Amino acid sequence: MIKVIKHSWYFLLIFIGITISGCSKESLDDINDILTDEDEISEESLYANMLTPAYYLTTTNISFKNELNQFINKAEQIEFSHPLGVEEDRPNFVVKSKFGDEKGVGPATQYHLAVDVYVGNSVTNVNLYAAHEGFISTARDVEKYRQYVTITKEIKDGNNTVLGKLVTLYAHIDLDLDASENLFEDGDFVSEGTLISKNLYANTVGGPHLHFEVRYYRSNDVGNEEFYGGFGGDLTQASEGDWHYGYWNPSIGYGYANPKNHQLFLY
Repeated sequence: MIKVIKHSWYFLLIFIGITISGCSKESLDDINDILTDEDEISEESLYANMLTPAYYLTTTNISFKNELNQFINKAEQIEFSHPLGVEEDRPNFVVKSKFGDEKGVGPATQYHLAVDVYVGNSVTNVNLYAAHEGFISTARDVEKYRQYVTITKEIKDGNNTVLGKLVTLYAHIDLDLDASENLFEDGDFVSEGTLISKNLYANTVGGPHLHFEVRYYRSNDVGNEEFYGGFGGDLTQASEGDWHYGYWNPSIGYGYANPKNHQLFLY
């Protein structure tokens, strides 16, 4: 609601400026300044996200920053439901790793890009629910997560143009057990609050837990690519912004979002 009010004031100022000046070149410059100020305000969410270094480092490609700001503003209008379900049925849980927690020391430092949620004492039969609507996808034998589910939602502007993709990732689950219970398969559309898994993986390092991650992708990305990590491979560009370590493939993805910017307060 705050953002809506803020945007309304800006457009009111623009309207007044056009009316008074008759839309002279000077007024158009003023409008551009206002829009630029709006982009600068919106580029910092209330809680810091971790975005591609291309966003922080560019001094010439302002259109890219505006493109990403527009996408983030639209994406953050989507409020997430709790992945453990509605409050009255939600099990007790603790968060042991938060978004942005440091991992490692010195130049090898990386940052936790998700929230790790633990239920009970090594409990594995945990129901997980879609935080938002979208298309479901599953992955197995992934080095970083073993098995996971993602839900992808295209973010569009008022002209129905796709600005990018919002993806939530639910990792360290047991898809084999889920499959035996006939849960959703690749490509299915799910509504917010739909049951997407009933089993955490028993042998996850640190104990069974949900690794909940929010990713922002470009419109032409597949929506499951890795674009941040350690050294090696295609990860060649050092991270920037609030996180100064780790490496990116700058041609994939916009970055990672703090779930709190989607009104999901897990801690």
